[in-house]
Amino acid sequence: MPTCPAGHESATDDYCDSCGAPIGATADPTEGAPPAKQAAAAAPVPCPGCGDPVESRYCESCGYDVEAGTPAVVGTVTLTLSADRGHWDRMVGSGEPAYPTVSPTLTFELTGDVATLGRTKPGATSDVTLALTGSVADAAVSHHQCEFRRDGAGWSVRDLDSANGTWINAADAPLAAGVSHQLVDGDRILVGAWTCLTVHLPPTP
Repeated sequence: MPTCPAGHESATDDYCDSCGAPIGATADPTEGAPPAKQAAAAAPVPCPGCGDPVESRYCESCGYDVEAGTPAVVGTVTLTLSADRGHWDRMVGSGEPAYPTVSPTLTFELTGDVATLGRTKPGATSDVTLALTGSVADAAVSHHQCEFRRDGAGWSVRDLDSANGTWINAADAPLAAGVSHQLVDGDRILVGAWTCLTVHLPPTP
């Protein structure tokens, strides 16, 4: 017979027929503890950054990472585009797409909470936020290459099931499916055949 989190055996397997608790739910570790201990477990702690109460890892007011002890990134994060010969040698080596004779220059700013990088056709409608088009469009970059997302700790990047993957710095393999990388200043994000995006974080206040 199934057992509920409180330890009752139940004739039903969805909710306990003794106390009504969901079967398979995790028991509250403070259940049965003295009232003072229960209150302490539930009490929010003051944020080291702004003093507001924090009930999870990140402060909802200022984004301070309580677990890591680091403040949130404040200011604009930029991505500087360039061509990386080492990445081209690894991905192509010879043939097409050819390594550009003139290194493209372009700077993106990460704004909002989510931004998508991808290759687009000139003049075409696209839902991509950070568009690589024209002379900076590496033909090996996917139409939906990778996604940048902001949370309390700052910005992270994850691959969007692209054809050639999203590589970080000198890694010997691209980001695995569903895995995000938290951006730090100087990170090099390598995509397509030769495209490199260098991360520039604002100074820590």
